[in-house]
Amino acid sequence: MSQAPPLSSAAPSERYPPNTVLLNVYDISTYNSYLSSLGIGLHHAGIEVYGREYMYGRCAEGTGLGSCEPKHCVPHTFAEQYALGYTGLSEEEVDELMESLEEDPQWGGSAYHLIYHNCIHFAEALAAHLLPPRARAEQYARRDARLWQGVNMETVQVDGAGVTVPELMPPHVMRLCWLGNSYLPTYLINKLEDFDKSSTLQQQGA
Repeated sequence: MSQAPPLSSAAPSERYPPNTVLLNVYDISTYNSYLSSLGIGLHHAGIEVYGREYMYGRCAEGTGLGSCEPKHCVPHTFAEQYALGYTGLSEEEVDELMESLEEDPQWGGSAYHLIYHNCIHFAEALAAHLLPPRARAEQYARRDARLWQGVNMETVQVDGAGVTVPELMPPHVMRLCWLGNSYLPTYLINKLEDFDKSSTLQQQGA
């Protein structure tokens, strides 16, 4: 199956219609090139649509959701971008969706967890809101060469029937979540989580 290559920073988002759902992926470690070769790269991710990028992160209180200029989520280093599909929501409807998600305690800043509930999980959840099963199935059927079409497939329900479509997220972006859930011992997960929590909140002055 063909895969649309990721876009580099040299390929502007403006080449797409404004309703394109874009996954922006960042490196968050100076060792990421080495870690990626081992299949365990560390990434941050946000979803871009209608000229804004939305992300989820840790904070002491309030919502963990925020937005930024696309491809400029400091202090991370932008690495690559994937076009996931075209949302049927208007810009105003996306604003309303984000307002409702900001009120959802699931996305509170204190609910963040480095392995179990992080920016990657939010990016996947937001992409699913923006691209419901019918839209994904119809767009996949058209085989738009500009869209990400991964090798990992999943079945979604459209009008009561199962339809096979590519998974929303590129596998390497999800890899740390999968490895953490499947292979990392609990003590190591707790150690990583405690370190990330203390360092992040310290940087925020919390």
